[in-house]
Amino acid sequence: ASCCKTANLFRQGEILRALAMIAFIFVVLLSGHIAAAAGMPDPGSCAGLPSDECAVVEPSALLQLSAARSGAAVVAGRNTLRVEENVEVSDARTNSSASLEECLRAGGSMQLIYMPNAAGWNDARQCANRRADIIPTPLAVVQVARGEDVQRAVKCTAQAGVQACAKSGSHGYDNAAGCSGGVQIDLRDLLGFKVDMSTKKVTFGTGHTNGQLYYKLSQDPYRLLFPGGTVSGVGASGLILGCGRGLTTFTRGLACDSLTSFEYVDAQGELQTADEDMLWMAKGGGGQFPGMVTQMTLQAYDMPQEVHESFCKFPVDWNTHNVISKWLSHCDEMEKPNRKVYTELSWWSRPQSVEVTIKCVGCNPEEQQWAQGVMEAIRASGSPTSCSQHARSWVDEVYASSGGYYGAVPGPKYSALLNRDSGWGKKPQPDQSYTTGRMGYDWHMSNDLFNEFNDWISTKGIMDDYVLLVMFLPTGGAPGIPDNVSAFGHRAAKWIVQIRYVWATSKGRDYNQNILTHGQNFQSGLDKFLPCRHFYNYVDQELTCAKTNDQWLSAYFSDISRMKAIKRRVDPDEVFRSRLLSKPSTPNPKDCAVHLDESCAEKRCCQEAGDQCYEKDKYWASCRSECSPGIHSDDPRQYRTPWSCKVLSDAPAPTPAPTPTPVPTPVPTLAPSPAKECAVHLNENCAEKRCCQEAGDQCHEKDKYWASCFSECRPGIHSDDPRQYQTPWSCK
Repeated sequence: ASCCKTANLFRQGEILRALAMIAFIFVVLLSGHIAAAAGMPDPGSCAGLPSDECAVVEPSALLQLSAARSGAAVVAGRNTLRVEENVEVSDARTNSSASLEECLRAGGSMQLIYMPNAAGWNDARQCANRRADIIPTPLAVVQVARGEDVQRAVKCTAQAGVQACAKSGSHGYDNAAGCSGGVQIDLRDLLGFKVDMSTKKVTFGTGHTNGQLYYKLSQDPYRLLFPGGTVSGVGASGLILGCGRGLTTFTRGLACDSLTSFEYVDAQGELQTADEDMLWMAKGGGGQFPGMVTQMTLQAYDMPQEVHESFCKFPVDWNTHNVISKWLSHCDEMEKPNRKVYTELSWWSRPQSVEVTIKCVGCNPEEQQWAQGVMEAIRASGSPTSCSQHARSWVDEVYASSGGYYGAVPGPKYSALLNRDSGWGKKPQPDQSYTTGRMGYDWHMSNDLFNEFNDWISTKGIMDDYVLLVMFLPTGGAPGIPDNVSAFGHRAAKWIVQIRYVWATSKGRDYNQNILTHGQNFQSGLDKFLPCRHFYNYVDQELTCAKTNDQWLSAYFSDISRMKAIKRRVDPDEVFRSRLLSKPSTPNPKDCAVHLDESCAEKRCCQEAGDQCYEKDKYWASCRSECSPGIHSDDPRQYRTPWSCKVLSDAPAPTPAPTPTPVPTPVPTLAPSPAKECAVHLNENCAEKRCCQEAGDQCHEKDKYWASCFSECRPGIHSDDPRQYQTPWSCK
């Protein structure tokens, strides 16, 4: 809705107020004549727009034009319009805010513009997460109707010297789309949709939510799906940009793997078609993507006839580790595409329970029987309090996954999926939430890792019911896809553990802080066992394992150097908000690498006086005051490979004094020794002991300095090693 300054004329009395309302009604009735006079298309034609967009956009634009002339404000709902006269607007706007507003409103733009303190502002700026400390405070909210509106909004944003953020489903946990201090560009009305049945490719506007897209694709003659999550209110484009996992991950890969092309508005406000770099970056780059995507083309797939679900709930007791271990032991087979299976495990803090779900998607009777047999084996490992089976159509599965049977998708069954404000996270009501997590690289959980989870979920868990939920979700996707094909960098990961807190908006500040502190401590506990890797769709801006910005980026992405290079090329002025900071031509100390904890291989400069950038190898360099070539005893033992100590700083550096490189005793063939003396899973060097405690583990050599116990080993670089220690594994 457009928001203007208060109309003082409407404060004269009830008669003037009534006359003003009559005048505006008359304007709407004669909107076709006004449109012609203003050079705008006739509302009846809608300029070729779909009818669901036309009904909202054209009349509101005309009413906005007339309201702007008289000083009133227009408030528009999805299918209604009304005029509000007494709109309170602060007179304390800065000149830049005023010029931004003037630019956005200029030229009879067909946008709905909300400015702070005006009618409709509070609702327009909100995201699904109503957490008190991250409520968005943008300079303006612009609800666009077409690509040209996005272009104008971006140009005005750049001209004002502020940043722009895209909002579609508004479902991001961190509310980054809210764009505090910048311009929030709401894409909800970009709802173009077409399917090429010869290729089964769907082209759609990025305003679609999952529910809207799934419902449209499910109709005749299409009967298709796209591979992604199934919560209806989640923005489809945001899910895809983050890579997106869901029920067909094992068979069709991640959602981003099916992205074939797209259009976006660049930092200059020009409409572009993605080139190779931008397509690469859109596959997992999430909110770091340096543009505003307006249209996507995705490979779609035949919709299954049915989804068969087996479900069991277990108490948290002495059998819990057995249940989780049994589930994990079957995941190696369940992840094979020919099994057509999706699975997940949920662990509730209160009421204490562990829930296992196995879904067979489009399976024949034999495949269903196999999946049910797996559930029977898991069931036998514990004492379930309840088990059930369901068979649903694909649309019913989306409806059920969105909370349709719990009141979260109000309205006519199935077609209610078209309501963008439906589904968990938005209904039955918006709540506060916080999420974090880590990724795992094999289907295994050691005793120590289980105890850490149990400690934070059950022993030290949140005492209120249905606040803390920990979910183990598959993320591996279709096999054989290397890291370098996308910005998403964790193809070898098997699962993401999503740690999710949801609590009522009525809770006070102390309660909120206790939740956030619990989440930070939970993360820190897991940092002892799991690599610093996370999944962008569940983004956490405050990972405890990431001490620097580059470490944070590396936790999510495959190649941050390439991402930064693309950012510098297409958005050097940082019009689009991200954590990919541009490197100035003359290094500013605050943009240089920090002492010891950050790789300076790319920045080649250091923040601290007296530090220089010394190279270890082609994978890592560090800022320090001096460097001795060879092994450094302060490196973690498993990463003690030689430093070259080549100076990468631009300034001349003294030649470091050579020291002899220690020659370790060659490691003999890894033969077994008594189990009680063997190395533990992953976290202990087995080079000396040459045996492993865990059944199924073998002692695999990385290099002459380190070997580790795990079930399988792939020669080469392992992406789950800390970035500074990503040297090749021999896997001998």
